[in-house]
Amino acid sequence: MKVRHSHRIADIGPDSWNALAHPSPVADYAWQRTMEEVNPSKGETGYWWIEDEKGAVAAVAGYLETGNPLHGNADRQRYGPMARTVRSLRSILQPRPTLVCGAQFSPGNPVLVRDGLGPEARGITSERLLEAVEAYCRARRINLYFFSMLRNDTVLDERFSGRGYLKAPGLPNTVLDIRWDSWEAYLDHLKVNHPSTEKSIRSQVNRGRRDGVVIEEVDDPSVCEEDIHRILTEHYYRKNQRRLSLDPHFPSMLRENMGDGALIY
Repeated sequence: MKVRHSHRIADIGPDSWNALAHPSPVADYAWQRTMEEVNPSKGETGYWWIEDEKGAVAAVAGYLETGNPLHGNADRQRYGPMARTVRSLRSILQPRPTLVCGAQFSPGNPVLVRDGLGPEARGITSERLLEAVEAYCRARRINLYFFSMLRNDTVLDERFSGRGYLKAPGLPNTVLDIRWDSWEAYLDHLKVNHPSTEKSIRSQVNRGRRDGVVIEEVDDPSVCEEDIHRILTEHYYRKNQRRLSLDPHFPSMLRENMGDGALIY
């Protein structure tokens, strides 16, 4: 089994990658490619994968954090509220860069493996990928960090433990299980699962409509992408006290890469 490496997810291809990433939408090829293109806070990206005649069997995605204040995902995962203090100390100590492996904004294992592989085959392919990523980091004298490991994945846990990785508790993740493809479908979903919330939202929508505020789907994000980006940035800063590190063209690039899979209202 030969491990391949590239700095572009396009070299793997959407069908081959998505066979591993399914069903997570933020591990999806289109989302990963969009993050690669419009997220300036991410350093150099890297992809390692093993393939056979059917495509990719297993893969790892990562990006380089170089100590820039915007490159704080790994520190936030490891140190929580102390992340800012840690980064301040690092600015004095000038640490080595870190290769951070795992899908951004997504819970789930950083090592993606094709469905249907037995425990033994899964363990072997994971081991080969870890060897390749570790060799890459040793050659460049950079640190290596995997995040969002699933607690119940004993196969991967044994591989990481056997190679001497240190465990650290991660910050809690809140996941919204999206099963709808339109605004009305979302309200219908709420009506079954949270009737009071559905009633409240419809009331707020009707009141907004009377005040001249409407909710509608954006067919061409490029027309209003500056406004969308401003709203996203302000909301993100209000909730997280840090700047959203996405290019202003993010809405347009997301629609271009995901097509009808990206609904913007």
